[in-house]
Amino acid sequence: MSFRPDLRQASYHDIVDGEIVAIIRKASQPMMPDDIIADLTKKDTVIAAADPTVYLRRMAVRRPEVARFHGKGN
Repeated sequence: MSFRPDLRQASYHDIVDGEIVAIIRKASQPMMPDDIIADLTKKDTVIAAADPTVYLRRMAVRRPEVARFHGKGN
C-alpha cells in the first residue's frame, strides 16, 4: 500500500463533525444537544471531550452550516 503525500487524512474532529452534520441534516426539526449526543451514541461515535455539550457548541462555531438558535429553548 502506498500513500500520496498530498492527501490529507481526516482528523478525529473531521470525522465526528461530519457525523454530527449528517445527523442534523437528516432531522426534521432543530435538535437539542442531548438528542445529538444520543444519536451519536447509537452510531457508536464518541465525543472525546469532558463535556460533549461544550464540544457541540464549539463545533457549531467551526462549521458555518450548523445554525444555533439562542434563547429559544424551554
